[in-house]
Amino acid sequence: MSKINITDEMLYRHASNAEKIILDQLPPDEELNHVFSKRFERKMKKLIRQEKRNPFIKYTVIYLKRVVVVFLIVVTGLFTITMSVDALRNQFIKIVIEIYEDLTEFIFSKDIQTDKELDFILKEPKYIPKGFKEVERESSKESIFIGYENTKGDEIRYRSNQINSSSVIIDTENAEVSNITINKNKAKYVVKDDTIILFWNDEKDTYTIYLDSINKEHLKNYKEELLKIAENIK
Repeated sequence: MSKINITDEMLYRHASNAEKIILDQLPPDEELNHVFSKRFERKMKKLIRQEKRNPFIKYTVIYLKRVVVVFLIVVTGLFTITMSVDALRNQFIKIVIEIYEDLTEFIFSKDIQTDKELDFILKEPKYIPKGFKEVERESSKESIFIGYENTKGDEIRYRSNQINSSSVIIDTENAEVSNITINKNKAKYVVKDDTIILFWNDEKDTYTIYLDSINKEHLKNYKEELLKIAENIK
């Protein structure tokens, strides 16, 4: 068998031919310019939000994105509860709120002097707007997630987590943020693009309700419904 010596000159001479073969295998422009459906785009946004909750992403944001608009250490007031009960003896819960240019992070921490943790009680909405049905459910010892959809493609997602040393990140860049009250607990009501986020906590758990609508104009019609969902979580 003859031996072929491959030289730099040979590679250079045939590089243009190899490039042409590779480019010819690419799909035509009309396929690359495909317009994805609104439903697909909302699914992708959902995946991006989930990635933002990934611990690696969280610490990257904290330590690398240092453009902080406001830094608050809350000891009393919003989202902060100090309580003493027989089950927990002395539990102190506090939250650090970091507001960046494009997100708000609620960092929970607690100090419990007790022999055991309080069991997480699964709470879920007892009211869901007409036309929505449950399509997804996940639960663990410390959290629950439920997804709902209607025939129009609108989505409602509910999540509750037991308070521990963790954080919740909300995308608040160019968003309308309001302070409201839910069952005597202070809450954040965030409207951005075609999404509404409702976030609050009580003495044990955090609660988040997301609404994604295919039509931004429909958002104003959902506020009362979302508040009703929140008030009926038991």
